[in-house]
Amino acid sequence: MKKLLSLFAATGLVATTSATVVACGDKVETLTWADDKKIEDFVKEASLDTNADGKLDLDFKTPEMPKIDGVTIKGSIKGQIIDSLDKEKGGLGTYFKETKELVSNEETSYVLTAEGNKDDKTVTIYVIKIVGKDVKYEDAVPTSGKITYSTLNKIKLDLPQPKAE
Repeated sequence: MKKLLSLFAATGLVATTSATVVACGDKVETLTWADDKKIEDFVKEASLDTNADGKLDLDFKTPEMPKIDGVTIKGSIKGQIIDSLDKEKGGLGTYFKETKELVSNEETSYVLTAEGNKDDKTVTIYVIKIVGKDVKYEDAVPTSGKITYSTLNKIKLDLPQPKAE
């Protein structure tokens, strides 16, 4: 799976992280905040609104997926990857009750992505599952096999707005 994330890095799909991630279990039926987590902290840690003006700092767009000879790609990633989900690493996956227990294996990974335009006051966060079947690599680039992307859930967030003076 680390090699799959290398593919993202090589093709510009990774926004801020390239850690090894994977998960077992596919049930992400809802996205609810973990008891000790707040939207303000998520937005800050995800670097969505670093100047706290209530607007996205950057465009978080869906990248064009590269075509790779010998590799079958099914599905797509919505938005830009903002973090890998791995129970051992912590990070943004700990903000949602349904994603905080995800763990790694050799074939499957989960990532969080963000989609929105610069200066928007809302952002859509997606939980994406990535499965690599029979993937062979050469210099950390897949040369054969099948990679499947699935959106497991999404949540639209209103960015916290600055307090009026």
